[in-house]
Amino acid sequence: YNPLPEPVDLDGWWIQSCADRRVELSGRLPGNAYLLLAGSRNQDENGGVRADEVLGDLQLSNGEGSVLVFDAQQNLVDQVRYTSEAPWPMRETGESLELANPAADNNNGATWLVGSRRYGPGGMGTPGSRR
Repeated sequence: YNPLPEPVDLDGWWIQSCADRRVELSGRLPGNAYLLLAGSRNQDENGGVRADEVLGDLQLSNGEGSVLVFDAQQNLVDQVRYTSEAPWPMRETGESLELANPAADNNNGATWLVGSRRYGPGGMGTPGSRR
């Protein structure tokens, strides 16, 4: 999510997991907009959700892990370390987590909610939007 009013140039940026798997980003992310990553750009394979980027080798565990965002100068822009233990919400396979407020501390599990809206076969969340 880009909370700024102006767009961000994502060329050279990447998202990385704690297993050092990564997905390269490109293009411009408009202000106050979301970048949605999914397993495919084919909406039929993503439960009807339109993806901006493909996850590729980047896989996120339902249990615990990290998501790191780096800019084109290799600076760590943001990082989230999540677990399946309190205060992180309990979730089932197919359920996503969403930050309740983009301005909240994303490393505090109490600021995350389990995705509640069903999309596609087995998906739960609000990809590309807030509740």
